[in-house]
Amino acid sequence: MSRALCAVEACGRPAMAQLCVRCSDQLAAELRAIATGGTARVRTHHIGRRVPVPVVYPAPRWTRVIEVREVVERRPGLAAELETMVTRQHRHAPGAGHTADPDEGLPLPFNERASDLAADLRATLFRWTAVVLTHARHLRAPHPLTVPAAAGWLAGIPARLAVLPDAKQLHADVLDLTRRIRRAIDSPDSGVYLGQCGAPLDDDPDTACEADIYATPGARMAACPGCGAHWATADRREFLLNAVDDQLATATEISRALSGLGRPVTAAMIRGYAHRGHLAQYPPHPLDPRGHTRYRIGDVRDVLDTVKESG
Repeated sequence: MSRALCAVEACGRPAMAQLCVRCSDQLAAELRAIATGGTARVRTHHIGRRVPVPVVYPAPRWTRVIEVREVVERRPGLAAELETMVTRQHRHAPGAGHTADPDEGLPLPFNERASDLAADLRATLFRWTAVVLTHARHLRAPHPLTVPAAAGWLAGIPARLAVLPDAKQLHADVLDLTRRIRRAIDSPDSGVYLGQCGAPLDDDPDTACEADIYATPGARMAACPGCGAHWATADRREFLLNAVDDQLATATEISRALSGLGRPVTAAMIRGYAHRGHLAQYPPHPLDPRGHTRYRIGDVRDVLDTVKESG
């Protein structure tokens, strides 16, 4: 009697279900990566002190101190990283070597490629959630049903996923999505993101170049890899900062964005300014399951400018 094999063609390992243990674990790990990125930094607090206690042994014996581990920072999941790309808005510049005038009223388009990928992720996870509920009617989908919640819920039932008739397709869909998301959010090794180019193309002046610009850290100029237009790094940074002044974001998001654009600030500093009444606070995003307070990016920049001038 022949043994059943894993449905994943590239695997071929023995399996008691549609997926072998290895492929099932891989699927669950990728779903968890979509839902949450895990712990990035942990701070350890030592409570008490080590003191010698009398013992009969030749060497002194020391009492143990109590260690309290506090999560300082959590890495965002792939879904959150992708959402950051979707909401990262910037203006199209009118021509090579020139920054756009913030008063011209140019549109603020979101990153369309990231938006399409986010739509694929949402549709895929929600579709497979429905498939699982069809085969296991006793299960209940998470509420509210968000992309991270759906991914985390699916990751928590690997045995149920492994026996789905279309488990092979589920495995392929999830691995393809995570591969595409990682490729989209990974920045080139050469450096600092400066937005989309926006220079008119030589063969079609009415069409703006949509290539992403990256600058080597410390460089004064950056060249567009798509059309070859050259940009002043300082002008591009100021251009991006002006473009997001009216955007609302959490303290962590603003800290990451402004620090990357040459305006270093920590999330703790932003919360401190708000606590002292220097920053207006805005309600959390409706889809934020953790309910983080948001701030206007332009207000944070104004406070930093005031502190710099007074200092």
